[in-house]
Amino acid sequence: MDAGKDDDWEALERRAADGDVDAMIILGALAEESGDLEAAREWYLKAAELGDSGSMAGLGALAQGSGDLEAAREWYLKAAELGDSTAMANLGVLAAESGDLEAGREWFLKAAENGDENAAAILNQLGE
Repeated sequence: MDAGKDDDWEALERRAADGDVDAMIILGALAEESGDLEAAREWYLKAAELGDSGSMAGLGALAQGSGDLEAAREWYLKAAELGDSTAMANLGVLAAESGDLEAGREWFLKAAENGDENAAAILNQLGE
């Protein structure tokens, strides 16, 4: 990393330490992109603890990616309760993949009603 990037990283870390949720999310996304899933999980968890639904959904995706579907479902539910349409759609996927097509359809419907275009497209394909 060059000096400018080091300064940017340190500035983000300072902002995150001061409670800046956006900085936590950026640090989590950068860690995830670089393959450091443990650091990503830590940053998303800090943001989730401050009520950020996108970070909760991110924790769900990390859990799902590692095969922990129960933890994924729990994080997606927390995010969905806060209105996160991506989490709702992901709950639809988990339900459908587990064989509960009715619950999957219901989650896709909630996601579509909250603006998730992918969920709306899935419902359209299902004839809803």
